[in-house]
Amino acid sequence: MTNRVLDLSESPARLHAENGLLHVELAGAGRRTFPFSSVAAIVCGILFLVALVIAPLFGAVPAQATAPALIVVGDVTPDEILPKLERAFASWKPAEVPSVAIPTAAGQRAGLYIVDRPGAAQSVIQIGQVGVERTTPDYFPLLVLNTILGGQFVSRVNLNLRESKGYTYGARTAFDFRRGAGPFIASAGVFTGVTKESVEEFLKELRGVRGEIPITPRELEYAKQALIRGFPRGFETPGQIAARLEDIVIYGLPDDYFNRYIERVRAVTLDDVNRVAKRYLDPSRLTILVVGDRRAIEAGLRSLPELGTKIMVVDPEGRIVASGEGASESPR
Repeated sequence: MTNRVLDLSESPARLHAENGLLHVELAGAGRRTFPFSSVAAIVCGILFLVALVIAPLFGAVPAQATAPALIVVGDVTPDEILPKLERAFASWKPAEVPSVAIPTAAGQRAGLYIVDRPGAAQSVIQIGQVGVERTTPDYFPLLVLNTILGGQFVSRVNLNLRESKGYTYGARTAFDFRRGAGPFIASAGVFTGVTKESVEEFLKELRGVRGEIPITPRELEYAKQALIRGFPRGFETPGQIAARLEDIVIYGLPDDYFNRYIERVRAVTLDDVNRVAKRYLDPSRLTILVVGDRRAIEAGLRSLPELGTKIMVVDPEGRIVASGEGASESPR
């Protein structure tokens, strides 16, 4: 790798801001990747630049940033890179930037929404509710729970909707952990003719993992081993290493977070996953969105217990087209 820092003024495309982080790509002439064998020797330098004004020449980024962090991962040492970074950003000056409070998620009501796509061969189903923030102490139990429910190929929802029923090419679930509470989402694209049945199976699995279909010790151990054995794949390239370091900076994680990752996954118990399933997955708060051929799917969805009376038809912009009894009218 070259021993110089890119001239940032000539390469604005390699500089961008995201979540208060400044990312700089170090490269030689053209693009270059690093073999896996070099990863062990990579030295990561993290330079915290507090309350700085981003130079005007970087038009693609905000004029100011609060406590940005610059993360460097590559075939360099701190002694080599720090003087160059200090020279490159010598013109930056301190600035006062107001902090932003992350609002608490608003309350959520259960409901089913249809977006009409006449003639669609499949329906896209998204089922969700407000989840939790990345810093929750229940992060690792939730990670294991989601792996069991829909976070791997052999998860419950995929084995049901794909392998057993053949309704879809793939079904999945995920918690989107953010600085504030992000969404929990279960999703799949299914054949139009089995839209209602697919929603029913999703709801069955969401209720099941809360206790109706108890999680077994074998499922728990398989999920934990999947996370543990897959962990090294997140550190194979400089870009992946930088992304992991971003997590530490963005979410304020402890410096030894990744050193203890496997230990904390192993520590998750059956009681832990049962507890978080009941606490964070609430069928009474689920919002269900179905994009598909309204004429073909609405009657079936309306027959669903409880949800059938809460259907609203919306356009692609989210504006209500019909709701309540009016939603049962035939689409034009």
